[in-house]
Amino acid sequence: MDTNCRKRLRLLEITVLHGSGSRKAAEAVAWYSETANIAFATAVLMSIPVHRFIVRACPSANHPKFFAWQTALICVFVGDANSESAFTKAQNAIQKEEWLPIRAFRKDTLIERIVFDQGEEEVVAAYKEAQGGKAVLRARTDQMPMATKGRLPFMKAPRIGELFLDRVVHRAGGRRLTSDEADAQHSRNADYIVGDSVIELKDIQEEGLLVPGRQDRLAQLFGSLGRGGEYASLSPEDLSDIEWRQYMDILARPIQNQVKSAAKQIKASRNHLGKSKGGVIFLNTGYSSIPHNLFDSLVKRYCEKDTQQVDFSICISSWLLTNGFESEVFFSFSPKEGECELVMSLRNAFWLEIDLLMDSWAQEGFSQDGDLLQPMIPIAFRANSMNYSFNPPVLSSELDDGWKEVCE
Repeated sequence: MDTNCRKRLRLLEITVLHGSGSRKAAEAVAWYSETANIAFATAVLMSIPVHRFIVRACPSANHPKFFAWQTALICVFVGDANSESAFTKAQNAIQKEEWLPIRAFRKDTLIERIVFDQGEEEVVAAYKEAQGGKAVLRARTDQMPMATKGRLPFMKAPRIGELFLDRVVHRAGGRRLTSDEADAQHSRNADYIVGDSVIELKDIQEEGLLVPGRQDRLAQLFGSLGRGGEYASLSPEDLSDIEWRQYMDILARPIQNQVKSAAKQIKASRNHLGKSKGGVIFLNTGYSSIPHNLFDSLVKRYCEKDTQQVDFSICISSWLLTNGFESEVFFSFSPKEGECELVMSLRNAFWLEIDLLMDSWAQEGFSQDGDLLQPMIPIAFRANSMNYSFNPPVLSSELDDGWKEVCE
């Protein structure tokens, strides 16, 4: 081998082993393949370390194939001499394929001998492809493969809204304010009259964790807590009392604002109609990342802290879980007992109307037309070089469990 060839061979080794870029490495290998020993050039290329990054993820809203409620185990193979550079490439590949991490990453540098001796055919193929400098992504969904967009439509349930609450109030002996009683020209008013009480309805349909400003504040909170790492679960389980209050203040801001708005409307209607009591009903069909009992506690807290116009509060929540094959809709009403006769009358009317709604829906063949409740989804975002997520409960399925066992 001549001197010039040896110099170029050394350049090849430096290019490949020190991460100067897969394009340069490929060009160097191509040149050497034409001028020297092809087998040796291939051996140098295969000496690039291959890193494997595994993370659980959910599809973004724009994913072309999977629904936002689905989850998957993502595995990315990256050939790169620099582990930090490899991790960046893996994250970019995940983002490009419209996936969002919902757990911490597992990181490994693979040992070639073990890969070839023990690895499955798909793993070996991905390993070899990654040695060429590529980021090779593989995804295995937690749900059966046919549970994708355009194939098996998952079942949604009717969303309860204002019209449904009109029926509940009517069954409890109340009604909506008439146009004369509303006095809309002079002020905002409450929605219902039941006995000697005026009641305002607040219909929460938006998922609060999807608001970018709220995501920014949560990222600042969890980032300032010194948790470290690249991922934080938006869960209050490990928070101190002070951190918990900060967390709740961020999540509950829209609830607090709605309580203040309701108080003004109740005051106006009480004064206009001469009623002695005021109440508020919160119907939550959107902010499902806050569990019902916590949502009810927050409403009560702000009704007691921020106003003297609200004598009683009612919280109603509805949420849907699905795995693609089965769907379950849930309803909850608080308070459950021990309140005034009016509140208990509304509670009994609510459950009677729920029974009628579900019976009617079944008789219609579980129609998927009209205003339907969307399923709970993982909520994931990235801020300040960290991934954050809220992960909802999982509706288990024997079919999905069997599918995962086959894959494993």
